[in-house]
Amino acid sequence: MDLQEATTLITGVTGFAGFHLANFLLQQGARNLHGLSRKLSPVIIPEVSLHQTDFKDLSNLTAILERIKPQFIYHLAGFSQTGKSFENETASWEGNFHATQNLIQAVLNTKLKPRILFTGSGLIYGQANWQDEFKTELSELRPESPYACSKAAADLYCYQCYKNHGLEIVRARPFNHIGPGQSSDFAVPNFCRQIALIENGKLPPLLETGNLDSARDFTDVRDMVRGYSLLMRHGSAGETYNLASGKNQIIRRVLENLVSLSKNQNIKINEIQDKNRPAEKFPIQVDIQKFQKCTNWNTEIPLQKTLADTLEYWRLKII
Repeated sequence: MDLQEATTLITGVTGFAGFHLANFLLQQGARNLHGLSRKLSPVIIPEVSLHQTDFKDLSNLTAILERIKPQFIYHLAGFSQTGKSFENETASWEGNFHATQNLIQAVLNTKLKPRILFTGSGLIYGQANWQDEFKTELSELRPESPYACSKAAADLYCYQCYKNHGLEIVRARPFNHIGPGQSSDFAVPNFCRQIALIENGKLPPLLETGNLDSARDFTDVRDMVRGYSLLMRHGSAGETYNLASGKNQIIRRVLENLVSLSKNQNIKINEIQDKNRPAEKFPIQVDIQKFQKCTNWNTEIPLQKTLADTLEYWRLKII
């Protein structure tokens, strides 16, 4: 089926990844693009038909799907903040598991047969258990937060619905993705926001941060959503795929690169150790061979450009 001609629905379209995915699909020629959001955001892409739902109202969700009749569904909506999930477990489970459950139930109610891409999280694997352990799609699931646990449950629920209802669901397990438009609740955009405020004289030249010795696999969100599109085309129903760059970055080096891009070269870093958050014993490493063999995907945007673009986004945002 021609993805350009098909009716496509993106849940969470007004969110970070959803916004970039919508723009990417439009650039690829998508003509009938719809989005679901819990609220009608003021940041609206004119070419996207936006529909409001809180994902709790199954009849409303079913009615929207019956009206749209999507042939492709990218399910990106969810509760995305790991730290805040400890403060509000209910919101995490509602946003990640119950929203997924209701979306799939609405699909079953309509008797439509769309192809669905579920976007989970690499955090469902938990920490590395030994040095040089690579997380593959067959690694044990050891979620260590309410966020990760709710994502793991939704991931397994999608497999069950593929197995028992014959739904064509592909499960993506993305790791850290960053770029312009991301909330400052996350490390890299938080650094960028502080630098932009310092440059404008709204903060003293002292950047505060937590532990910088952790390693993370960062992928530009624009590369990530291109990967989602490729999985929609080529991924096998019922299968899972790790999405990441395959390369770890030390957070300290990432921050040093950002500071080097700053207009204020007098910025000092104040690293505050969180006693309630023990240091990681081993860095998480990601095996993406299955994803690459399926799609021939590789990253195209270098980290330095991602950092520069994200910093520029925050410079414009705080003016």
